[in-house]
Amino acid sequence: MHSMPLPLPVKLTVACNTLCTGCRCILRSVIRRLSRILLLAAVALTAISHASLLSSVNASGSLNNGTPLECGNTGTSTASCTVSVSTGFTDPAASGSYQSDSMYGSVVVTSDSSVYQGSLIGHANASFSDSLLFTGGSGSGTLVFLVHYFGNARSDVSDFLAGNVSFSFNDNNFSYTTNVVNSTYESDLAFTFGTPFAISASVSARSSALGHEHAVTDASVSIVSIAVLDASGNPVTDFQFSSGSGPAYPVVTPEPATFGLFASILLVLCVARGFIDPRRLRDSQSEFRAGRHESECWRSWVLRGMAGRLARSGVPSLK
Repeated sequence: MHSMPLPLPVKLTVACNTLCTGCRCILRSVIRRLSRILLLAAVALTAISHASLLSSVNASGSLNNGTPLECGNTGTSTASCTVSVSTGFTDPAASGSYQSDSMYGSVVVTSDSSVYQGSLIGHANASFSDSLLFTGGSGSGTLVFLVHYFGNARSDVSDFLAGNVSFSFNDNNFSYTTNVVNSTYESDLAFTFGTPFAISASVSARSSALGHEHAVTDASVSIVSIAVLDASGNPVTDFQFSSGSGPAYPVVTPEPATFGLFASILLVLCVARGFIDPRRLRDSQSEFRAGRHESECWRSWVLRGMAGRLARSGVPSLK
């Protein structure tokens, strides 16, 4: 028994249905893949776009006649408030000025309290957090941050109880009670090329005026420079950098074309300056070939160079 051949219109209909089914399958597959790509891109964009600023100030106290003293304010890039009470030449009085400024890479605060026959304590706080992304390299690496810390608590009565300052940068937290802090420290942070990561910094200043006193506390934290090293500790010359906040950070970038000559000159200068013991070059030639000494010298050179630059700009002392 022979089957009847299908008419041409029917054949065309079957062929079109088969073709459309295949197209729908391909289209669904493309949509699924595009959805995954867009989802991954959205996650990466969310990670790199994280950035925030926070500034806050507050003060409280009272005069001996019972008059309350207080002010407060909160903002993003800046916050300020004042206290002012004056009733007569010999009567209790108070004044205070509190300022907080937050920027990406730098935070600055001032707490100024003055009182006659009473007490006034003020706080100023500033912080930033940001997400950074380095590409162009592979694997892991290290960022060497050079961070400058400044703090000064003083009083016309006694600096010992005038106030205190607190600092934080990433996981490093410390505080000082009175005296002057004016130092630059190195802070290392491990990272992976192509993976966003977070950095943060904060500073707080507290001033305390009691009886008849004028107390002022200033403090700041600022990133001076960022050096990029690979997993072996050698400077990376060819990389791309972005941040969630947008503004550029002070990233140190040697010129790739002249880096070989730069490294040789740098090594000679480091030996001459005493950064590297020349006996180590003779005793460990294999390590020298691997670039270990150049990376050691690079770190010392960057730190001392930036410290000198700050000193020339007017900073009285760097440690």
